[in-house]
Parts: sequence; structure tokens; C-alpha cells
Amino acid sequence: MQHAKGYTLVEILTAVVIVTILVSMAVPLYEKTIERSRLAEAPW
Repeated sequence: MQHAKGYTLVEILTAVVIVTILVSMAVPLYEKTIERSRLAEAPW
């Protein structure tokens, strides 16, 4: 009997959940960094 190649639905969903969690943490940090750089470049 041969094993099927590829990924199961559970494996794909697990990967999607992990990526979603990482992106949800990274986006606010990125926005804070952009805001800080804009404030640093602002003319006083």
C-alpha cells in the first residue's frame, strides 16, 4: 500500500493559524515603527 503524498487539511489549517498569529503580532509592531520614523522626520 502506498502512502498519499501531500498535506492533510489539518496540517494546512495549523500552518494558516500559526501564520495568522504571527502576522497579528507583527502588524502592530510595524505600525509603531512607521509612526516613530514619521515623528523622527517631522520638522520641529
